[in-house]
Amino acid sequence: MKETTLTNNAMITDPKFAHLKACTEVYNDHNYKQSLKITLDTNYHSYLCHHTFGGKCYVPATMIMELFAESALFFTSRFATKDKDNLIAGIENFNVLRAITIEYGNKIEAQINLIEISVQGSLKILSIEILSKRIAESGRVIGSRINATCEVIISPNLYTPAKFISPNHNFKQYCFPKELFYEYYFASLGKMFQTQTGNFKINLEEKMLIGTYNLEGKERNFINGQECDFILSPLGLDSCLQYTVFLSRLLALKGRLPVSCRKLQIFRNHPVNGNCNVYVQCQKIDDSIMDAFFWIFDQCDKPIVYVENVIVQYAPVNNTTEIYTNKDLFSGLLEKHCYKSPWN
Repeated sequence: MKETTLTNNAMITDPKFAHLKACTEVYNDHNYKQSLKITLDTNYHSYLCHHTFGGKCYVPATMIMELFAESALFFTSRFATKDKDNLIAGIENFNVLRAITIEYGNKIEAQINLIEISVQGSLKILSIEILSKRIAESGRVIGSRINATCEVIISPNLYTPAKFISPNHNFKQYCFPKELFYEYYFASLGKMFQTQTGNFKINLEEKMLIGTYNLEGKERNFINGQECDFILSPLGLDSCLQYTVFLSRLLALKGRLPVSCRKLQIFRNHPVNGNCNVYVQCQKIDDSIMDAFFWIFDQCDKPIVYVENVIVQYAPVNNTTEIYTNKDLFSGLLEKHCYKSPWN
């Protein structure tokens, strides 16, 4: 491929790159095809302070996916291409190896490396990794570590979904007040991440959950000083992971966090407002992990995204409240809100 000239200004002004506007350097390294350095700042990236565990801000797994998507499009734009459109059609083999954590009021630099580009027909597959610095208690930088890896699928077209009909039998229905749902079950999530409507259905025998959520336009305000149009929908995907984690806690009382997925396929853009539904089914669960898949549908029941082999892993930092260790408390609070009003 023939590399074209692209200045930092072009990257900074392009609305596709919400995070890369904070990019501090673009450079070539003999170990990588291309690299970016970005800064994640709790004072600038507002969402970080609404996603906390153990007193620290965690970069959400779905926002790490967004970083991969933005950097993939940027890396692709560095090369001449005959394609009229380069769309992020999916992500494969996504793994969070080490969480990216930031103290309140602080910021952290991360490096995004393009490892390889392969071409399969009309698809471009970009292997990418994210690294951050290892810092000693003294504040001295003592090295770097890989935080996450994945392969981003770029295509002229989005995927065409397989036919999927959500089962609708033997479900127990719940209408849970939104504020109480987050107070009890997701106390670490701030207002920006509180998207569940409180309407959901559960079939414990089949290990299934169908839940409704609404982004309420919150995603547009995730970064101070700009109205965001993300490539993916990190809040939409996070809303589905919330329900996935909730199902895992209900089935086996463990605090968990998402760490990987094998495949994510995109069929259409996620709406910024309006109710959406997610269908989640557990395929395997034990004390350490739950393996699940989920489908996202818009309010017209059109599929938006399919994600398979979603792994949520036991997280000790998330087991600090009684509700994660007391089955009677967990289930008792839930049963108080079992189908007492019409399903919306």
